[in-house]
Amino acid sequence: MLVAPSGAGKTIIALSALLPISYERDLKIIYLCRTHSQSARVIKELKKINKASPEVDILGVSLRGRNEMCINSDLLRGDLPPLNAMMMCQRLRSDQSCPYYARFLNVHIEDFLNLEFNEPMEAQEIIKYCKDRNYCPYYFTRALLAQAKIVVCNFQWMINAEVRSRFLSLLQRDLSKCILVVDECHNIVDLSIRANSTKLDYSFIGSCIGQMRTEKLRKKYFTFALFLRNHLSQKKKEFSESGSYDINPQELLKEIYDEMNFKTQEDFIKFLKSLEAHKLDRVTILARFWLDWLSKFRSDKYFFCYYMKKEKHTNISIEIIALEPREGILPLFHQSYSCLNLSGTVNPHIYNKILGVNKKDTGYKEIIATSPFKRENIKTLIVRGVTTKIERRNTPMYQKILRKIEEVISSTPANVGIFCASYNIMNALYRNGINKIVEKHGKTLFYENASMSASKNAVALKSFKNFAKSKSGAVLLGVCGGRNSEGEDFPGDLMNAVIIVGLPYESITNRLNARIEYYNKIFKNQGWLLAYLYPAMQRANQAAGRPIRRERDKGVIIFLDFRFKHQLKWMSEWIQEKVRVVPDKPNLISNDLKAFWK
Repeated sequence: MLVAPSGAGKTIIALSALLPISYERDLKIIYLCRTHSQSARVIKELKKINKASPEVDILGVSLRGRNEMCINSDLLRGDLPPLNAMMMCQRLRSDQSCPYYARFLNVHIEDFLNLEFNEPMEAQEIIKYCKDRNYCPYYFTRALLAQAKIVVCNFQWMINAEVRSRFLSLLQRDLSKCILVVDECHNIVDLSIRANSTKLDYSFIGSCIGQMRTEKLRKKYFTFALFLRNHLSQKKKEFSESGSYDINPQELLKEIYDEMNFKTQEDFIKFLKSLEAHKLDRVTILARFWLDWLSKFRSDKYFFCYYMKKEKHTNISIEIIALEPREGILPLFHQSYSCLNLSGTVNPHIYNKILGVNKKDTGYKEIIATSPFKRENIKTLIVRGVTTKIERRNTPMYQKILRKIEEVISSTPANVGIFCASYNIMNALYRNGINKIVEKHGKTLFYENASMSASKNAVALKSFKNFAKSKSGAVLLGVCGGRNSEGEDFPGDLMNAVIIVGLPYESITNRLNARIEYYNKIFKNQGWLLAYLYPAMQRANQAAGRPIRRERDKGVIIFLDFRFKHQLKWMSEWIQEKVRVVPDKPNLISNDLKAFWK
């Protein structure tokens, strides 16, 4: 494990150290990143190394998901979620209706490898290359994986065992012949839980019924799918608000058995196996979900619930939520040739505790780097008198928070970042007039949208950064734990100040309570600390590190919630060194910052 402040050069250090080993021992490097910008940074650093190493061509690629690499307008027009996009892609390919895939099948990958693939390629470069030639970028990239020395990809390709198996077959490597690099490793706990959780929603069950009808399956399969859809329809009427609702998994199974006249669990398994045998994409997913349910419903490592989301159209799902992160992560650590965990903010003690890593193991090494940043270049303030505690979220408090924000904006040159504890708080700031404050001081407002694609977000970020060259600058409004508050670099004037609005606790839900209770069992009543407080401070620490990326950078970090003063020991050490708690006085922040930037 290497822990070093953001901007200290962890990426180039990791690549420079591991590449010679990978060539010497014929190993492949799999570099796991959370966001596209992080992946692009790895390829950028790899290109520098490749340029400085004329004796060898370092072949590296970054791989994105199907949705993010597809150029077929028929698929893109629907703006489909990943599962639906995958199924539509399968149909287009099987019907020979995708011209890009058809042209890809005629590509001689060997010619490309011999003539053009002589340096690392970022996903966007591959997409452009393929778009110019009408090839499918997703399958083109997959075809390059076996030859690439380093593959940069999202965590999802490795954390889920089934996906990992298929991915390694594309790489034509066993995990034991791969070096893993886990960038921003603190994310792996939540990502493991998500990757090993699964759900069925109302609309998906409807699409299963449609597929059964088209393929003229037996009536008994229809009866099962219709029962599930009617069951969810009834639950929609029972639940009045968005959120998760507990399921007794055994009682739901009893309802299914009664409806379908199953006498035993073996009857249900036999039924699901026969359904799966039809090898129809949606129907197979339906069958596997319930086989998964049967294998897990007695385990305390899973939480079973309905989840309802009320928006324009209310949707409801049945979900199996994983509570145990170690089952998805430890196989990676133990089975790979070696694994390097990188982070700028992780607490190694907590990280190892949650993942069950034994520091006494002879294979474990830990490097904690000191901060290279000059203390006089960093100003960190915790402001009294403001908070986003739920019982104090009202118009007067939001207006008070906005007055503090205005003090920062008015006294900071160029760009400012504001990361809120949640989208609800971000939206409340907008409703209370943050756009008018930003406009008043001649800056341009950019704000994060949860539904925005990664590509569109990248375009918005580029525009925000370009404003740093102007006199006025811009303001980026987002959330802690979002894609812009982690892994994105804002050196120099790209973000001179960052404001953290509220302590970013996860919303209390039945799912979170289930995880806290589970952690209480396995970590001796430390569930609240490990599943609630620590992740919140981790998100705050990540957001706070955005402006300080280079040794000569100056930056301001403002925590707008008095509760931060009670959690100083959970802040990153380089932040703790300079933090100051200031009273709730008008113009105190602006006067302090004007002197700092003078």
